[in-house]
Amino acid sequence: MGKSLVIGFGGMGRLHAEMLAQAGESVSVFAHKPKSDFNDCPYPITEGLEESIRESDNVIIATPHDKHLLYSLEAIKQNKNILLEKPIAQNLETAKKIKEALDNSNARILIAEQFDFIPFGKVLKNTSSINNYEIIAHTSFKGDGWRANPDQGEGVLLDLGIHFLAFADRFIAPIETIKTVNERKINNVSNAKNIEIIHPGINGKLDVCYGSDQDVFTIEVNHKFGKSSYEFSKKFFKLNGLPVPFCVKGANGRNHMIEEFLKPSNFENFQSQFKLQSMI
Repeated sequence: MGKSLVIGFGGMGRLHAEMLAQAGESVSVFAHKPKSDFNDCPYPITEGLEESIRESDNVIIATPHDKHLLYSLEAIKQNKNILLEKPIAQNLETAKKIKEALDNSNARILIAEQFDFIPFGKVLKNTSSINNYEIIAHTSFKGDGWRANPDQGEGVLLDLGIHFLAFADRFIAPIETIKTVNERKINNVSNAKNIEIIHPGINGKLDVCYGSDQDVFTIEVNHKFGKSSYEFSKKFFKLNGLPVPFCVKGANGRNHMIEEFLKPSNFENFQSQFKLQSMI
């Protein structure tokens, strides 16, 4: 297989590195922090950003959002295959710079939206006459650390909620507008949001929250045939109350996402993600 460089070795970076290694990739990790911070890293550590990227086929960017611009621009300049953790950047201004560079290059970017690869999405895409739906995304994770810094994160909707907006945009119908119904902020950073989602002829709701008492990730869709639902991470979804089991590699399709990333194919979800970030 090829050589994959992981930039950002927190929770998501570690997971991506592990899955890439399982897929047969030669994995290395870029020292975006002092090398002493990588003592528990089982992969080779590289230094020198330009050279590290040049010697790699694929670049995985899993840093805090405010670092996405720096690493994306260098990888784009070198026309690499890029797996970029959502969102594109911590604000629309920097996301536009990444889009402009991408539009003028031969690089490819896949936004790390693993929900694109769960079977329930295909079920919804083939379901006619959806009337409305509701998504609940509550996590006990507090969204602290760099996410609570206004200079690095833009709140729970951009950090977590955009996962579910992207799912609705791709598999229910293109989103036209979103509207904030209510919001809770901690230290000037959004910690919980309720929003209305407007599609052509379809209304949706998203309730997204950090620091919840329990972890709940569900989507319930009402359509002319009845009701379909899915609890993210489960191995089955429900059609009119009846469970339908399915097989998917990895948590919520991440392994399928990595397999797609490594294929020599065109990636489709950057423009969707950019559109959604423009709305947020």
